[in-house]
Amino acid sequence: MKKILLLLLMVSSLFSAQPSFLMPDEAFKPSAKLNDSMQIEAKVWIAKEIYLYENSLKFKINNLKNIDIKEVIKPKSVEHHEDMVYLETPEFIINLKKLSDINNIEEIELEMSYQGCSEQGLCYEPYTKVFKF
Repeated sequence: MKKILLLLLMVSSLFSAQPSFLMPDEAFKPSAKLNDSMQIEAKVWIAKEIYLYENSLKFKINNLKNIDIKEVIKPKSVEHHEDMVYLETPEFIINLKKLSDINNIEEIELEMSYQGCSEQGLCYEPYTKVFKF
C-alpha cells in the first residue's frame, strides 16, 4: 500500500512540474505614445523568462502618404541561442519625416509587429498592434 501511495505521489508531482506558459497578452505588452518633439516613443514590456527577437520588431506608418519613419533608435540587443534578442523591456524612439507639406492635422497610425519566445521552449506567433495618434 505504501508503494502505491509513493508511486501516486511521484506521478502527481511529475505532472505538476510541467511548465505553465503565459498567454501572449501576458508575455508582451506593447505601448506607444507621441511626444512633444513629434517622435513616437514605443516599447514592448516583456514578462520574466520571455525574450523578443530583434529582427522581428518592425514599425510602419500605415495611413499617411506625407509622413514616414526617418529612423528608429533601438537599444542594444544581446545574442541568445544564436539570435539577437531583447531580454528586458526594449524602448524605441521613432523619428518621423515629412515627405510633403501637411495642410491640416492628420491622424498617425503606427503599426508595430513583433515575435518572441519563452525560455521554457514556447515560441509565440508573430503579433501586430496598431496605435493611433
